[in-house]
Amino acid sequence: MKHFSKGTDIEDVNIGGAKQCVDFCLATGAALVHVSTTSTGGIWIGEKERVPVLNEQSLYFGQKLGNQYMHSKFLADRLILDAVAHKGLRAKIMRVGNLAARSYDGEFQVNFSTNSYMGRIKIFNMLGCCPYEQYDQPTEFSPIDETARAIVLLAHTPDECTLFHPYNTHTRLLGDVLNGLRKIGTDLRFVETDEFGAIMQQASADPKKAPLLTGMLAYENLGGRIVPTDNTYTSQLLLRLGFRWTEPDSTYVDRMLTAISQLGFFDV
Repeated sequence: MKHFSKGTDIEDVNIGGAKQCVDFCLATGAALVHVSTTSTGGIWIGEKERVPVLNEQSLYFGQKLGNQYMHSKFLADRLILDAVAHKGLRAKIMRVGNLAARSYDGEFQVNFSTNSYMGRIKIFNMLGCCPYEQYDQPTEFSPIDETARAIVLLAHTPDECTLFHPYNTHTRLLGDVLNGLRKIGTDLRFVETDEFGAIMQQASADPKKAPLLTGMLAYENLGGRIVPTDNTYTSQLLLRLGFRWTEPDSTYVDRMLTAISQLGFFDV
């Protein structure tokens, strides 16, 4: 889940690890189930009228892969698809979405501090505000237990079915998620973009707060817009396999925020 690193550990794991898995599966005849990410859609800096969509039939369409995480996961996907096409590898690629807390108890990943999305929530919590323009931004949460169940089901599909997007079809407004922070003690308010920028600028001069802003600023500096994704094919298949995603209601979000708050996630 790490998105930024000074070294090559991200590439070593995401690309090098995928290559070793491919080599092992080819040597033993095992099937590979590879967990990828919708982040391989990258950033679109071309014409606004021609923004592409990342679906289960697409890989590269000129998108910008502006950080180590995006780039390494993209190369891993390409490596595996090449082995499927030319070396006879049996494989499934699962591009997952925003992996989140378990659906029934709010338990989050042990290394939640490196989760990029939760890092944004932490920044808004630290600043005590969020721009109005981001309130209606749709937010997707894929409970990790449900994601695992979906992956197992999709792993049993015919060999001809290779690439899937198992992420939650339900979304929640970012503003509604951030309102949940009030229940753990943050008096978060929504402000105009100029005021938010001024607050960000002030925080970037604070030695304690500045390091937390790295992730958000890195994504903003990529330019362009995040390529939208589509998972109609996967969702329709899962429905026929008897699988339904749970809607992330306020109870789920509050439970998740409370769980990570109790582990000191929002401490600065």
